[in-house]
Amino acid sequence: MDILDPTDDRDSGRRKGPVCGEDNCRSKYYEEGDDGYLYCQNGHRKGTLVIGDDENDFSGPARRTVTRKRKEEDFGKQQQYYKGREALTLYLQSLQLILRHQIHFLVHTKSLPEDLEPIIHDLWTLRILSLEPKIATSQEYSSDSQTHDVSDTETSDTGNPLRPRLREKKLSRTPGLMDALALCYLGCLTLRLPITPGDFYTWTSHEQMPYKRAIRLLPRNMRNKLPASYHASLDPTTLLRFERFYTTVTDVSFALQQTYGIPWPPLNHPPLLLRMLQELALPLEIYDATVRIARILGFDFAISFPDHQGRKERSKRLSLHHIPEAQLLSALIVSVKLFYPFSCSSSLTKPIHPRTASEPSALTIPWRDWSHKLSSGIQGAETSTARAPYSIENLENLDEKAVFDMDVWQLDQFLDFYQDSFISTDPVDQRDTYRTALYELFPLDAIPAASSSPDTRKPGGRAEKEMLEVVKAVHKGFGVQKVVKGKDGGVDVRRAGEEYESWKRVEEVPEDARVFFERAARVVGMEVGMVVLGVWMTERGLEKWVRRKREGGRMEEGV
Repeated sequence: MDILDPTDDRDSGRRKGPVCGEDNCRSKYYEEGDDGYLYCQNGHRKGTLVIGDDENDFSGPARRTVTRKRKEEDFGKQQQYYKGREALTLYLQSLQLILRHQIHFLVHTKSLPEDLEPIIHDLWTLRILSLEPKIATSQEYSSDSQTHDVSDTETSDTGNPLRPRLREKKLSRTPGLMDALALCYLGCLTLRLPITPGDFYTWTSHEQMPYKRAIRLLPRNMRNKLPASYHASLDPTTLLRFERFYTTVTDVSFALQQTYGIPWPPLNHPPLLLRMLQELALPLEIYDATVRIARILGFDFAISFPDHQGRKERSKRLSLHHIPEAQLLSALIVSVKLFYPFSCSSSLTKPIHPRTASEPSALTIPWRDWSHKLSSGIQGAETSTARAPYSIENLENLDEKAVFDMDVWQLDQFLDFYQDSFISTDPVDQRDTYRTALYELFPLDAIPAASSSPDTRKPGGRAEKEMLEVVKAVHKGFGVQKVVKGKDGGVDVRRAGEEYESWKRVEEVPEDARVFFERAARVVGMEVGMVVLGVWMTERGLEKWVRRKREGGRMEEGV
């Protein structure tokens, strides 16, 4: 900073400044000598050289000019990302690129039909068709700073996924990653593939279907030009949530049906029901009972919506019975509860005796043994000295204290999970010498595919051979119930469906039954609370049907 008065007359060679102070000198005027130093009137030299005026001298107008120039340069660096229509267009292109990666996973990794790709492509076109006026063309540029709300940010609280909403306006909102997954699911539903939302949870959590941290699939130039709000939409840090997924599937399917008249086909329930029986290691007799209950209640296993024209707003509310997977699973669980009640229920003290050996209730399922064998897999696996690997849910919820209790394999799994989830794969800028040197000291190897997805499984659970072994082990533990045609010793014999217990909330479900509900919910990809409520609603429907039959005097024998 110049200590001299710049307004002083420099033509005379004298410049005013602070008091010299050398040997009590009180002079305030200085002259520049031939050596470039300043001297006071008494010849005392100041200790600084005189710097000539140039554009880097931050005094007067030059200072303001350079400062403004540097501020403009900094502002330009901060405004590298797009805004307005340009940002929305780039975001949709980025989401479409991620969707192509998801389709590639379904077709090439999971070996689904190639016809799935054009179907999802057409659904994506219809999904963004209403956004065409908001998309920038190559000749347009909008500098406004508005951003568009993304429809499926994971941080939002959705509440009840079946609550009344303005689903008709779904297509006018900006899609997100959840919409991309919903379109993939609807594409599978269109081809009637035996795929459930539970499969999408497994693929996005344990395998390589893009969802979590999907933004890393985009080129760096595209990421740098996206605003922060769109970054958050393409970079979810949590696992897929069933409730949110069903909400998005319901909204998208309803909007496409109302806008373009798309009729959604029903579930291909025969192979899907057989697969559920295999995953839950249940006897085949449950198949016929499930189909019959569904026929009684009018379940068509199709996405359906209530006709609310001319009705009040509350009629727009959807129930769980409008979800095909909920229809199928609730009918299955009711069949299980009818013929194989859970032994932990307090009121179920008497065993069920069939009238003939061909009835489904002729078998008994020891539920505690069922749970133990299904959890441990093949018999004898629990005797292994190595600890079981963490599931992806466990890795998400681990804290720093858990590190001290890990063995070598679990620690490697945790570090691989951390590297895959949080370490950037972008190349380090060579000009950043500190980071380059630090990375060279601690190099990171690529994560093997088996380590990054320790729970790699077929759709619904385990590898095919292991699952068959588990089913064999569970079925060997089934018992045979005594056939009683009438009364035994004057004591009333309990039949299937008698002393039936019903639960509406998860807290009311006994322990063994809760384990079964959790595993069944995992197969179709639903929350346990949704399954319990869906079963309760199915039971109420059966009660009404039985009441009507009794009132009409047409009660079928054995029901």
